[in-house]
Amino acid sequence: MVFNVAQVARTYRSNALWHSNEEIWKRRGGLFLPPGTPSSEEKARSANVLPWTGSSPFDRFARESTYAIAAILQTAVQVKRAVRKLQSHTQASAVDRRIALSSDAAVVTASAAPGAAIRSYRIRIERAASAQYNEGTALPAQAVTTIAAGSNQMKLSCEGRSAPFSIYVVRTDTNRHVLQKIRAAIRQTGLPVEAALHEDAEADTVKLKVACSQTGSGRSFAIADVYGTAARSAGILAVTQPGTDALYRIDDGKTVRSESNRVTLDGGRLTLTLHRGSDTDVTVNVVPDEIEARQELQQLALRFNELSAAISQANRYLNTLRVHRVLEEAVHLGLETALRPLPEPEPLPLPELEPLSEPDLLSEEPPAEKPQPLTSSPWDGIGLRQYADGTVEVDEAALDLMLASRFDQWRSSLRADEGPTRVLVGALNRLLALPAEELLDRRKAAYQAFASYGFRPWGSLRTYLPLPLAGTLVNRQF
Repeated sequence: MVFNVAQVARTYRSNALWHSNEEIWKRRGGLFLPPGTPSSEEKARSANVLPWTGSSPFDRFARESTYAIAAILQTAVQVKRAVRKLQSHTQASAVDRRIALSSDAAVVTASAAPGAAIRSYRIRIERAASAQYNEGTALPAQAVTTIAAGSNQMKLSCEGRSAPFSIYVVRTDTNRHVLQKIRAAIRQTGLPVEAALHEDAEADTVKLKVACSQTGSGRSFAIADVYGTAARSAGILAVTQPGTDALYRIDDGKTVRSESNRVTLDGGRLTLTLHRGSDTDVTVNVVPDEIEARQELQQLALRFNELSAAISQANRYLNTLRVHRVLEEAVHLGLETALRPLPEPEPLPLPELEPLSEPDLLSEEPPAEKPQPLTSSPWDGIGLRQYADGTVEVDEAALDLMLASRFDQWRSSLRADEGPTRVLVGALNRLLALPAEELLDRRKAAYQAFASYGFRPWGSLRTYLPLPLAGTLVNRQF
């Protein structure tokens, strides 16, 4: 249930603590206003700040306890997201991403889709596929054309289709103007044929080149004059180079003929692009995206450490026994240190202070020693090192070895039902399913100091807060 601010205000007023501070709340400008009418203080505060800023003991308890519980819930969701990026069988999964590396990119390049098999390919390319093209005659660019003035009609045939096209030549047109008109007319036919002008600035000549947009011996075109001599004069009637098929061999297989230079392997997950023939083999290696996998694993370690810190910092309010039971299957992953109950602080007498000498004033505290790594932990199988305080970090040497030579084993450990990530997510799902108020320990002094008491119909005593730890109060943080 989502409690709005007005409902929370009515709950507050039912407690004696509210009545004793009511005038103070009013003088603050009335923090509890109907939805849609925020006060000036609310406008100035960040959206992540809770709707009270009082300094009374109850204010501090309500604010700190809600922040503490919300931090646990928020970091639990972030841990699940980090695990999902490693485990999911989608393009977003860092585990499934691949990189294809070619030993000679001038001969062949490759791209790998997520989930491509991790292996090497030896490729021998006898020749790459080429497209037919007709290269025209180099004509003086500025000279007046010799093509007869008036309408000149031509026909373009390609792949069983024909399209007529024409140009109108003016008596004063230069060769450049006429070839530009032919180029524009060919492009307007809509057939898979490309036309381009090639100019030689030193010789001041220009020529027209017409090429098929697809490679292969089965892809051809023809140009013919219907009326006039425009195509013959431009020199684009004859085939300069016919289309050819690519010839290549994968590993020790047979020679394969292909009309296209794009070759797909591994069920379409690996695409090769052939550029030219070669007398030597080219090696294409499909490898995991190590950079992405490492970053996602580092993100998981960071989020797990944040969850452990959030649980530890909430110990003053947290029902550690309840949380321990919910996270029982995942406690061995390093959360037992964070769940260790903290002793209630006791006031200590203040010692008499002695004046400090100048060296004492300038001295700095030594940095805290880093905890020692554990000899073994459940995280070892996925490349994480765990320390005595429960925190984890990426074991660079172990992860490099796993990604290079034991990738399948590393991936299986990440996705195994009994693996640390699956166990952790299952425990967090149970934690997130709990009502937020069940995470508070009602037996702790911090809770009892502000709890209200009431008797059930059968006579047993119950405690409750005058403030529901749900709805707006938690939702604005979580």
